[in-house]
Amino acid sequence: MLAEVPELAENAITAMTLDQAKQPLTVLTRAARADKNTAQVLRDTLVRHATVWPAAIDVALESGHPIGAVLTEAVGASPRPELAEEMADRVPMTSVALGEFGAIVARQAVDHANAMPDGPERDEATARLYNNLSARLAELGHDEEALVAIEHAVSLYRRLIRAGLNFRSELGQGLINLSNGLAAAARLHEALDAIEEFLAFDELTDAQRSDALYTASTRLAELDRAEDALSAVEDALDGYRALASRAPARFLPNVAMASTTKALYLDELGRQQEGLEAIDEALHAYEELAETSPDTYLPDLADALNGRAILLMGLDRLDEAEATTRRAVALYEQLVQVSADIFRPQLANTLQNRSIFLGGLGLSEEALAAAEEAGAIYRQLAESSPEDYLQGFLDSSHNRSAFLAELGRLEQALAVREDALRGVLGLLDGLGSEAASTAGQILRCHVILSSDIGGPLHDDLRERLSEALGPE
Repeated sequence: MLAEVPELAENAITAMTLDQAKQPLTVLTRAARADKNTAQVLRDTLVRHATVWPAAIDVALESGHPIGAVLTEAVGASPRPELAEEMADRVPMTSVALGEFGAIVARQAVDHANAMPDGPERDEATARLYNNLSARLAELGHDEEALVAIEHAVSLYRRLIRAGLNFRSELGQGLINLSNGLAAAARLHEALDAIEEFLAFDELTDAQRSDALYTASTRLAELDRAEDALSAVEDALDGYRALASRAPARFLPNVAMASTTKALYLDELGRQQEGLEAIDEALHAYEELAETSPDTYLPDLADALNGRAILLMGLDRLDEAEATTRRAVALYEQLVQVSADIFRPQLANTLQNRSIFLGGLGLSEEALAAAEEAGAIYRQLAESSPEDYLQGFLDSSHNRSAFLAELGRLEQALAVREDALRGVLGLLDGLGSEAASTAGQILRCHVILSSDIGGPLHDDLRERLSEALGPE
């Protein structure tokens, strides 16, 4: 009915209160997944009527796409800078459905604030909004833009402080984001300096100290100071636990995050049993959080399950590792339906791990099926971004060949191996010299690793490999 009479949908929704509008928007969202006409009705309604965006945001957080993607398109097609800050405030910093939307409205809010008259009021507004924009860009992996934005924010906060205004707390949060941005740019010592500046502040609140310690632990780990990193994250976790006991809704996510990181550090130090205890604390928290906010916390739950599987593998508990990874695969398959670009790499990696666990359990047929799924995804990823996914594609191909060989299907094992090598050789020409050199090293290692699977390579392929890779 709504799809057949678009004006009915628009007129009905725009005449309602925001709470009332959620119900028909939810109906349209569900119908739009299978019907292009309904999708167009939804798109037209949101492009033409920014007044219903707040209701659409709530529906997107509950229902995901397509309304999240349509909102993103609407705010790009019909910018409303005067509403941008309000819209950004409604979107969680981490959101599967609304990550791009949040970044767009945050940027529009910055532009709107920059048009204000010069003075402390504009400096405060733009600094706050640059800080928000930086965090959102970082969540999307736009690291260079995120660093530029946070450098603007920190510079403005320093100027406000020099003018005698009290913005030390805001500067502290800015220094955390600056530290993360510098680390993403591989400026690790500058990143540690930034967070140590915050830790040196007088009269930090418990929350500020825990946040700073957590960030410092990450910087120390990146500098290969594993014991120092573990000590810092344990101090941060103690602080978050105390805070969560008083305000669980606010600080339980921090407990989960810090527990996950602690588990990672313990694993790197060879203390897998302690790491398993830490990741189980994180999983308990993420399961609770994902019940009420799946858009925000399902990715974290899936990541924590992956971490648990790796710890179980280190303890030689492969059957539990496989079962845990199976849960993670199911979550990533769900997330890929919402945002394929973000979650396909995680799905491929998790399928790859699952194939290894199944192979270790002697379940070669099931292992082969998982490796084939991983390989199909990695092939697509490597074709669009070979420098990032070549290793994953070759690893999945090697696993497929190995499982086929174990099953006595040697001709197929050789065919998979040769297909992978030919595919990678075809990608090398499109790479720059540095990327091609790195890819060549990866390929050479793969050739050596897989040399005993399926028999000798065909003569033409050996010649192509020799020409591409040169002497060892």
